[in-house]
Amino acid sequence: MPDSEFYGLARFDHPSPASLDVLHTHFPAALHADYAALIMPSVNGESIAALHDRIAYTLHRVIEALDNDPEAPRALLICTHAASMICVGRVLTGRMPEDVNEEDFRCGTCALSQFVRRKREGKELGGEVEGEVEVDVWDKSAPERIPKVHWEDGRGVKGGWDCVINGDCSFLSGGEERTWYVSRISLSLFSFVATFLSVCGARTRLFRWTS
Repeated sequence: MPDSEFYGLARFDHPSPASLDVLHTHFPAALHADYAALIMPSVNGESIAALHDRIAYTLHRVIEALDNDPEAPRALLICTHAASMICVGRVLTGRMPEDVNEEDFRCGTCALSQFVRRKREGKELGGEVEGEVEVDVWDKSAPERIPKVHWEDGRGVKGGWDCVINGDCSFLSGGEERTWYVSRISLSLFSFVATFLSVCGARTRLFRWTS
């Protein structure tokens, strides 16, 4: 499951993924010709709250599609960035910490986490979730308007999931390295540097640093 990088809010346009036509020139016959993105962040970035909402919406749609797949897949592999992975853990489990800086889900380099879907008494996994509110479809003409998915307060996306492995790096020779976590201080510094370079007319893409 691909997912767009998190850049934070800015007064200029962030990089956006290449179009399918452009990608086909680099990866011929390797991509689905009818692929359409479920959602894309605003080119001006997004807040921490909007990032959580985007990840929740994406997972809701992906899991919904898998639940309706006739082949009934039993697993989903997610390869993504640290900020997105932290949000993945929060929206799947339904646990949003009061302090966004809390180091709840570990995201070292090549870290592996596993989430297991919660079983509902007397029901098979997948399908409709009792009490689930219908989710609107994202409109690309208004990318900042993210349809609401009610995942908070322990509910989790599509019935909720439990984290059984959290950021395991035991298979790496160097163990856990370069772990990233949400920090208001780092985000404030990132915003300052981004604004400064924008004012100076810099065209260089910015990358987040890690600890």
